[in-house]
Amino acid sequence: MLVTVKTNFAGQQDLELTTPTLKGILVELSKKSNLSFFNGESDEVRSDFKVYLNETEYEELPEGINTEVKAEDQLEVNILIIAGG
Repeated sequence: MLVTVKTNFAGQQDLELTTPTLKGILVELSKKSNLSFFNGESDEVRSDFKVYLNETEYEELPEGINTEVKAEDQLEVNILIIAGG
């Protein structure tokens, strides 16, 4: 299944996955962008990234990072940019 992910660091990315979950999508996106989204070996997304499925943060979803994604879902991954002065 083709999944489209909007990002604020790599534009729009199209990923082909057999059974897409949020975790699987982040793993594939990591390969394409050379960014690490997870804290070490855990399933916790680093605090400098926000992951949204249909405008809902992944932490608020019943299955969390293991939520399955459907073709019509809207997925967005953003890196938080903190500006200092």
